[in-house]
Amino acid sequence: MPVAFKEQPSSSNAPFAQRADDRDEIKYMREISQKLGDDPELKGKFPMLKHGGIVHIPGINTADNTATAFERLTSGETHHRVHRRIAMTPNCMPLQNIKSVDKLIVVVADVMIVHNAIAERCSILHRDISIYNIMYTSISDDIVRGVLVDFDCAKRTDVEEAALRPERTGTFPYMSINNLLASNVKRTQLDDWESLLYVLCWLGTTGINKDDEVTYEEAAKLAVAKWQGANAESVALAKRGNLSGPQVFESSILSEFLDESGYGILSDLAYSLYMSLFFNKSISVLAHGVANNTTRILKSYEDSNVVSVAEIDKHATVGTKGRVVDPFAVRAKPEFEKKIVKDLLEIIKKARTDALLRIKEYNSLL
Repeated sequence: MPVAFKEQPSSSNAPFAQRADDRDEIKYMREISQKLGDDPELKGKFPMLKHGGIVHIPGINTADNTATAFERLTSGETHHRVHRRIAMTPNCMPLQNIKSVDKLIVVVADVMIVHNAIAERCSILHRDISIYNIMYTSISDDIVRGVLVDFDCAKRTDVEEAALRPERTGTFPYMSINNLLASNVKRTQLDDWESLLYVLCWLGTTGINKDDEVTYEEAAKLAVAKWQGANAESVALAKRGNLSGPQVFESSILSEFLDESGYGILSDLAYSLYMSLFFNKSISVLAHGVANNTTRILKSYEDSNVVSVAEIDKHATVGTKGRVVDPFAVRAKPEFEKKIVKDLLEIIKKARTDALLRIKEYNSLL
């Protein structure tokens, strides 16, 4: 069986033995392989670690230049080089090689199903869903299998909350608003589902592969082009604007999906995920939207009996401008996160089943 290799150099001032092991990709992959490797439903949907180790070269400077040498002479510090090597299966293809929207849907569904299994059964959150970390294998003309790769940004969730915030991880176009703002709200599965939404919107408007890809000039005119902004705050602001409400999301993003075969289905899926993430009707209205519920909005909820005063007080923080409820913070609470993730999984699983039927039907006509 072909094996994929990954090499990952890094450096630190701390000797290897003293280094905190809170982001050890090899360790995470080994645990995932051990806990999920025998699950037939997940087989081939995450990298199975075959071999992984660290080549440690103590006392080697990170750069051979005057500045580094002077630093050593004056501070006494020595940089320690670490080189990680990982051998894993399966050997995957990049997402941009996918041939149809239906196969894309199968792939992303596989990835988010295994993402949930890793989060729930291994207590590991991936934290870097992007077009680069969603790959696939082709089993036959009918069957593709999504593979979630690259756990170098992953972290454990069974640690104190402070370990899950507030650093930024990922690539601007696919990072959650929470992540972009480096907010104090803990990272949850919902951040990675939000990243998936951005992946679908990006591919839906720019093209899922080279055959459908729009030109550079056309891409620059799209709303998603602002998701590549110069800084995290500007990208977060653009996304907040695009996602501020269902009608705005439809007019600014979904309306720009390509007018090609299957893209309407992809648009419908993106809308369903968006609504479940940000306007889930089965949970409190305080968890809706992408902007803070201000004192004025909260007062209107009280007056119309939409939400009780007790519930508002449960979630509100009090600042110089009065009470504020952050919907991201509300959704991050375990009882809401669990409900939303359950709904998202139901949506993506149904989309996968429907896509497989269309693939089978299409191939039967060939």
